[in-house]
Amino acid sequence: MVFTLPSFQTQYQLMLGWYMCLGARSEYRVFETLQADQEVSRAQRHPFDRFYNFFSRSAWTVEDLAYRLALLSSSACSPKTP
Repeated sequence: MVFTLPSFQTQYQLMLGWYMCLGARSEYRVFETLQADQEVSRAQRHPFDRFYNFFSRSAWTVEDLAYRLALLSSSACSPKTP
């Protein structure tokens, strides 16, 4: 397993924000899209620490994720025997 349950939930929200974000997709804009119902001030501390920490402090690695995705895609492309 690549993600823990909390990391998977954060990753799911980030992907949803990425798809929903219009225009340039900076980290801040993607995070802002996730909380579109709230006005987020740039002058004060913002509530996006959890999302920033997902990239810098989580236990998952890009290499492990890439390996698992490669296995999944190769198994999906391999011919099925009846």
